[in-house]
Amino acid sequence: GRAIVDMIRERNAALERRYNCQLVMRAWCNTSRMILSGNEDEIYGWAADEDAEHMEVNFDTMAEHIREKHGPYAVIVDCSNSAAVAQFHSSWLASGIHIVTANKHGMGGPLDLFREILAQKVVANYLYETTVGAGLPMLGTIKQLQDAGDPIRMIRGTLSASINWVMQRVNPSALSGGAVEGCSLLEA
Repeated sequence: GRAIVDMIRERNAALERRYNCQLVMRAWCNTSRMILSGNEDEIYGWAADEDAEHMEVNFDTMAEHIREKHGPYAVIVDCSNSAAVAQFHSSWLASGIHIVTANKHGMGGPLDLFREILAQKVVANYLYETTVGAGLPMLGTIKQLQDAGDPIRMIRGTLSASINWVMQRVNPSALSGGAVEGCSLLEA
């Protein structure tokens, strides 16, 4: 959460020079704290101060604050890995709020949520990315290759660190539960 605040602040001047636009932060929250403001400096300072006064997190209230004050250019950046937050994506889109997310639960969660999000993509943009293995961005890279005219014939590889770890330890002639147990210990 804090990293995106710093990144937006650091890169705003370059965005303004290159694209004649500026990202203005009007709300920020994590799983336990939220601030809504019309003053960007207040939000930047608040995000850095763990002891700052804050509101209880309410995603509907946050979305209404953003949409009401900022109209057709409202964007929510969801950096969470929360299924609960992903449940809000379709309603945010329906209200005209664009979403940029790395949250895998919206497009990779329940099929009903996936369909709801797709149905609302006609109202607002839904930009998402996912990573595999050691954090390699896949979807954007594949799209860029296709847009450049490079055909994708096959993608081959172990796309899960857990499965990769197990496969490196499995004896093909005698599968062992020990490899799976070791993997579970790694993830704990």
